[in-house]
Amino acid sequence: ELMERTYAALETLTEPHQVVSTLSCVTTVSRTLVSDERFPEGRAHVFNLLMLALPGIDPNDFQKMLSSSLLISAIASLVPFVDCSSALGHVEMREDEAELCRMTSQFEDFVVQLLDRFFLLIENSAIHQGSVDLGRIGVELRRGDSHEVLMSAGITGSIHSILSHCSPQIFEVALDKLFRFATSHVFENVLAGKMCGDMCGASSKVDPINTLNRFIPHITSTIESILQDPE
Repeated sequence: ELMERTYAALETLTEPHQVVSTLSCVTTVSRTLVSDERFPEGRAHVFNLLMLALPGIDPNDFQKMLSSSLLISAIASLVPFVDCSSALGHVEMREDEAELCRMTSQFEDFVVQLLDRFFLLIENSAIHQGSVDLGRIGVELRRGDSHEVLMSAGITGSIHSILSHCSPQIFEVALDKLFRFATSHVFENVLAGKMCGDMCGASSKVDPINTLNRFIPHITSTIESILQDPE
């Protein structure tokens, strides 16, 4: 009954408050949801919930964005993002286990879509920043009560949870996408730059060697180019 109501609520387009409440509720019971002992059927709902949470990463709805990122973080901290579909045909398993294996092949696509939505949030925050008094935002940030501060925390938490519990292959795809985004955009420092920097920091905490090997050459090359420019 809980899952039926959850799906009905998350698929609605006209009740944003109901969506936020449902996301918060599912986040609260996420540990039970993936427990074999308490709710054996729950594992089959994990990927569907992740995909239904994706549209909630919306730059126009702060509450829904935060609730969606918290749900994704909770699930990612409990479920390894690993493609197990290669085991099909090689390992004996029940039909429900085989179906779970098939679903894991979509984890990489989910991570790519999630990063695209986070990048859109960062780009929108930069656009919004350009039309607002920087001094006023600086005061809000020091108070720690702005939506942007919580948004940054939600993004960073989700990315850290996923990268900490994903396969090396998915991590490499995410790192490559993050690197291309970070090095192909110019960010202001107060909001967008900090959000992007926090995402890069989350990656470096999970795998410092691969992350720094990707970013340091670009950073040093950029610094050298700036120093050599006579202007």
